[in-house]
Formats: sequence, C-alpha cells, structure tokens
Amino acid sequence: MFYLIYSSGIHSNGLSLARDILPKNMWLNLLTPTRIYVNPILDILSKYDVHGMAHITGGGFLNLNRLTDYGFTLDSLPEVSPIFKKIQELGSVSDDEMYRTFNMGVGLCLVVSKGDCESILSTYKDFGVYKIGYICDDSGVYIDRQGDCFKLTRVIY
Repeated sequence: MFYLIYSSGIHSNGLSLARDILPKNMWLNLLTPTRIYVNPILDILSKYDVHGMAHITGGGFLNLNRLTDYGFTLDSLPEVSPIFKKIQELGSVSDDEMYRTFNMGVGLCLVVSKGDCESILSTYKDFGVYKIGYICDDSGVYIDRQGDCFKLTRVIY
C-alpha cells in the first residue's frame, strides 16, 4: 500500500518554472512555509514496518522509482490546488511535466504493508496521511486520474 503526507505548498519544487510562468502579483502564493512532519513520521517508523519513503521534491513523482524495480499506480491523489492549476494553465505545461516537476500537493510518500493500512489511516489521518495508490508489476510511475492514465517519463535536458 502507498500513502502520502500532504505538502503545504509548492516548496522548492519547480520554483524557477513557477516564477517564470506566474505574474509577480501571485508570487506570495509560492512562499507558503514548508509543513514539517518529522514527529508523525518518527512515530510511524517506531510502530510499523515501512518498506520505503520518498520525498516528492526535485524530480517530482519520479523519485518513487528509486524505491523498487516495481511500479507505482497513483489513483487517489489529492485534488490539485489552485496554484498548480494556474501554473499549468498560464504556462501550457503538460500533465506529465507537472507531475515530474512539482509535488502537486504531496510532500512524502510511504510504502507500507497491506496489514498496517487501516491502522495507519485511522491513527494518522489528522496529520494528512492518506492512501494514494498501490504497487504494480510494471516498472515506472503511473498517474491515474479517474481513468485518464499516463506513465511519467524522465526527460534529460
């Protein structure tokens, strides 16, 4: 099973791209302080068998590829916040690039066993822990938004 802890904003993910796209009167939206989630993570680590963790920072969701040769299907991601929608709209940024560059509201991902799922969800929901997807056999990261599914691709510039 696969979980997220919500991020509090854009943080440093794609900040240069966001500043290039957004008008200056929107830059204050980029300065939301980073939410610190050390304490709930330390608590989870002390009580459960966590198989993997990945920050969704530079490289976006492609950071998940570092955890395993298996793949990830993210089919229950949080609603995209208005700041990400505005960046995508004003910059004509593709879905693939948005999920490769930005955290899209996800700060940290945890991989845990099926047996621990319900307990983790009920105990840590107030900390922003939600199930967002699952491990799949096909390698890579797949974003599935209500049946519209695409695989993230790594781009070398």
